[in-house]
Amino acid sequence: MELLVKRTLSIRSATSPKAGPRGAVYYLSDVTGIMQLWRFDGVTHDVVVPWEGRVGDFRIAGDGAVAIASDAGGDEKWRVHVVDGDVTPVSTEGVNNLGAWAPDSQRLAFTSTRDDGQNFHLYVYDRRSGAVTKAADLPGINIVEEWSEAGILVTHYETNLDSTIYWVREGEVRELTKHMGEALNYSPKYVGGGKLLFLTNIDSEYVGIAQMDLSTGNWKYVVQLDRDVELFDVWRDYLVFVLNEGGPSGLYYMHISSGLTHKIALPPGVVTSLQFRDGRILFSLSGINRGHEVYSYQAGAVRRLTYSPRFGVELERIPEPESAWYESFDGRRIHANIYRPPRE
Repeated sequence: MELLVKRTLSIRSATSPKAGPRGAVYYLSDVTGIMQLWRFDGVTHDVVVPWEGRVGDFRIAGDGAVAIASDAGGDEKWRVHVVDGDVTPVSTEGVNNLGAWAPDSQRLAFTSTRDDGQNFHLYVYDRRSGAVTKAADLPGINIVEEWSEAGILVTHYETNLDSTIYWVREGEVRELTKHMGEALNYSPKYVGGGKLLFLTNIDSEYVGIAQMDLSTGNWKYVVQLDRDVELFDVWRDYLVFVLNEGGPSGLYYMHISSGLTHKIALPPGVVTSLQFRDGRILFSLSGINRGHEVYSYQAGAVRRLTYSPRFGVELERIPEPESAWYESFDGRRIHANIYRPPRE
């Protein structure tokens, strides 16, 4: 039993895939014993850069430069470096959050407490000059979500249940999702034509996908269901989104103009990250008998891209959990998974 526990605790994982130039897929894996940045070119997997600390996040520029956030000794301060032939330190003081590249691939936006140790202000790193400048004073916790032709989009968190979206353009900060009370507004994505998609639960029990006209601030739901939308991404006139379906995830593909939607058949599990680029969907999925791995979906087919070491543990023998519901003290139905021992 002791050996089985050691084997189980040693199982490795792969997560957070993102598309890179020439069809490559970048992702995070702890196959070496610590999370590192890997690259898959369609044939081979390799570490992008040898790194002593844990890589927690990364962003890929259009020209292939990679920004990484890493900690040291588990301190979770997430120092920012750029890898482009050489490794360039960008922000190593305070706590830092990635971040998005500008459309020109020469500038990187991120938030950091580097100045006052408390507030995550907005900063921009310029690869050409090497300079880091403060772009906006933003109190509290802020995450840069995207940098497009429309400007920089930031999610500001008051609590885990209350957030709003800032639009930063030409030095001006505008709050797009003002609301009363607690509401979630996050994951904004500019889709062109002055339109913005984002996740929200304003006036709803569940998180859905809304579309906003930036010129007026008016918005409406485009996906609103009796379940939470947990992740989404958009490419051209197509939308992919992940629903929480009582624990396991459902992945859906939608033509925005017509509203036509179909469900993509996935292995049972929870989708933990999602990206849609050039007709290819990249996602990571964690399953009880599959581990945590990276997948792609293209031309109607799901393909598993990573096979992390299992140290002799036969995950396939672990049965899928049974779905069950129970009533809480306030009358709400709560979902649970029942794990029964495997039959010999």
